[in-house]
Amino acid sequence: MGGRAPVSRYAVLLRPDYPSGMTQGTPREGSIQVHTPREVPLERVHQGALLSTLAHEYLHTWGREAGAELRVSSEPELGGEMRWFIEGFVHYLAQLALLESGAQELSVFLSTLGQAYASVSRHPLYGQESLAQASARFFDDPAAREFSYSGGMVVAFLCDLELRARGQGPLARFLDQVPPGRLPVEWGSWLAAWTRHTGSPEPVASWVQTASPLPFLDRVRRAGGEVRERERWVFDAGFDVRLEGLTVASIGPLVGAQGLVRGDVVVSVNGRAISSAEAFLRELDPTGKPSTVQLRRGSELLERPLHRASRKEYEVSASGGSVLRHWSLGYSHPGGG
Repeated sequence: MGGRAPVSRYAVLLRPDYPSGMTQGTPREGSIQVHTPREVPLERVHQGALLSTLAHEYLHTWGREAGAELRVSSEPELGGEMRWFIEGFVHYLAQLALLESGAQELSVFLSTLGQAYASVSRHPLYGQESLAQASARFFDDPAAREFSYSGGMVVAFLCDLELRARGQGPLARFLDQVPPGRLPVEWGSWLAAWTRHTGSPEPVASWVQTASPLPFLDRVRRAGGEVRERERWVFDAGFDVRLEGLTVASIGPLVGAQGLVRGDVVVSVNGRAISSAEAFLRELDPTGKPSTVQLRRGSELLERPLHRASRKEYEVSASGGSVLRHWSLGYSHPGGG
């Protein structure tokens, strides 16, 4: 995929300093920093999340020359309009690399694809903005950033399916021309490379530049995969344990309208004192009925009726005859899909 990594060995630094129960990474030329949740001991951090983060950040360096900067600090907006590609395609390739190495099962890979599509399809920007429009606000708008990540991963998978169905795949072969690790990447040159490779700018131009629905479900089924829809009740907020107590660190779109704000400190749920995110979620009604939550906001003590929200999820699987059963970085098939 456009050359090789700039160095042959990497140092990995694990830093338990990230809030909200998430794992994030920072690539450097010869090292990768993985930021794990500060309230979770390193030995309890989910190994799948660690591997996924490492693979993602490693692939960010792919195709660079030794000594090349991974980010231009004086221009943080560099490549903003292409973040659906820079982040989404890298994340897709990272999952493929883990699958091919044996570090990830096919079921986990397909589950990750389903999660990415679910994140896109329920996102407030879906059907309202194109990926290109959202990516232009990547550094300024958390919602646009989330949409760019998930939408880019779904488009990467759709591109991979499209290329393999045409007998022009896999995706890695196309990425020899435009490796996602090399910045800056411009839409015009990217689309020109796709057109040279396939003979037409479509369907990618529509997937990226319009707000039309992405044909994920249809393409998975045409490839012999199965998709099951299910409903789950969730509370998409992140928490951080600080000296002042269990503090709201991030708020997702499903609970954003319930009156919770970042910095709120949870005191109790239904009269029971709360000191951890696990305890908070355990006390919330699992079927979406409101619970009385007492919060401290600055010097005020407030009560809010908070509840889990319904979220549609997609479970992707592949039967024995599906081409998805043989998915990898290098696998290609001549038939339709």
